[in-house]
Amino acid sequence: METVINNNDKRCQAMRSTFPLAILASSLITATVTHADQTANDQTYRVCNVSGCQTSLINQTVNRMEEYTKTQYPIVLVHGINGYAEQVFKDKNNNTVQREYWPTIPQRIYEGGAKVFVVAVAAFDSPVARGMQLLDQVKQIKALTGATKVNLIAHSQGAQTARFVAAAIPESVASVTSIAGTNKGTPVASASNLLLFPVVSQLVAYFGNNILEAIDHEDYQQHLIRDLVMLSPIGAANFNSRYPQAVPSDCGNGSAEVNGVKYYSMGGAQSAAWSAIFFGAGVFRDSSNDTIVGRCSTHLGTVLNDKYPLDHTGLVNRGKNPQNLDVPSIYRTQANRLKGIGL
Repeated sequence: METVINNNDKRCQAMRSTFPLAILASSLITATVTHADQTANDQTYRVCNVSGCQTSLINQTVNRMEEYTKTQYPIVLVHGINGYAEQVFKDKNNNTVQREYWPTIPQRIYEGGAKVFVVAVAAFDSPVARGMQLLDQVKQIKALTGATKVNLIAHSQGAQTARFVAAAIPESVASVTSIAGTNKGTPVASASNLLLFPVVSQLVAYFGNNILEAIDHEDYQQHLIRDLVMLSPIGAANFNSRYPQAVPSDCGNGSAEVNGVKYYSMGGAQSAAWSAIFFGAGVFRDSSNDTIVGRCSTHLGTVLNDKYPLDHTGLVNRGKNPQNLDVPSIYRTQANRLKGIGL
């Protein structure tokens, strides 16, 4: 067994992938796979959006080496705010650029025998709107694979997105694993209160809903303000009052199982002092956070580890990793855990 590393009348459509402070670039994945039997013949994991699911354009040859992660149900990776599945595009010098939200993670899970899907929902919107988008994709994945359920592994706001789906169609969800989930919100997003100022609010709304969409050539409408409000502690509490499953009342464990769905969570501890200043995590009243989300906020269901020495993006293998942890193995270990209980 691999060792655990210590310590929402139209539904919005497709995804975009840039934060106002990040590089503005993305590409639309358009091919659609329609035959369920083809799953077994894929040479790698699949990427899904409103257009359908296709074989990943990145790292297309992944060798199946063992059955360590061979879960009964497909594993579905759900991104957080400012997220995407994967991007392949040309830069200004006509060089091919490949970008992944989950670098090497789906590949490493896939090589262990699991069926793996990386989904794309709106980068900026409420967890309910994003949840409706994810719900459609879960249904599609079930139809493609013939599976009756899926295992959702979600990062950051993706945890709330996944929880909405688990509440809406629990019969289709075997488990939800929250990775650095904003289950009780984050004080960093409380800065959204400043957006009540009309001029700022309108500028941000125009930027988030028009400019970014045009650049990204995507179909999902972005709702940055709505997203930030729902990510604040008050917004998260409102969401939790409607979808409370597995959220602990304190800083402990939540219910391990609700309506037949297993719940797990993991989180990180601040990896560097400077990162707290850079990300604005100075609003935290203590140092127990991953620079974006407080430790207790990440808790959902069975808490597996809430002190990984990784920052918020490090937990998806993209941020600081001062101890050079094998981050994909965290996901492989969880897949093996799910396999062990028949999921």
